[in-house]
Amino acid sequence: MEWIKVPMGTNPLYKQARLALEPHEAKVLASAFEQPLKDFQAEHYDLKAVRDRGDETTREQDYRQLLLEEIIDFVGEFIKVVGDEVD
Repeated sequence: MEWIKVPMGTNPLYKQARLALEPHEAKVLASAFEQPLKDFQAEHYDLKAVRDRGDETTREQDYRQLLLEEIIDFVGEFIKVVGDEVD
């Protein structure tokens, strides 16, 4: 695992840092994320159910729901990409 600089945009001098993983490292991380992803999905489902019932939510619940959506999207995509590339 290491940070690498990747050229971005049309200016060849502009580079952005990216974290590069070896295939084995990515597979280990994807495996470690599988159960937490399920837990996050269940928590998100519960928070969504509260809103769907029309119950009032707190600011913390609203923030948590948005954060969970980002986590679920990112981790789900990571697991999918690793599975597609490594297998």
